[in-house]
Amino acid sequence: MRVLSQFTVQGDVFPDNPDDPDASGENNLGASLRRVLEHGRPDTMPVQKYDIRRPDGTFEVRH
Repeated sequence: MRVLSQFTVQGDVFPDNPDDPDASGENNLGASLRRVLEHGRPDTMPVQKYDIRRPDGTFEVRH
C-alpha cells in the first residue's frame, strides 16, 4: 500500500487533468491513502470528479 500511495501522490498512477485548474482528485486520493496508512483503518471519501486520460491523450470526465 505504501508504494501505491507514493506513486499516486506523485501523479504517476492517477494524474489530474492539466487542463482543469480545479482538478483535485490526485490530492484527495493521496490524502485518503495517507489517512489509511496513518490510522490503519479504511477511509471513506465523497464521490470524486476524476477525468480519465484516453489513449489519444484527451480526458473524459468521470465521477
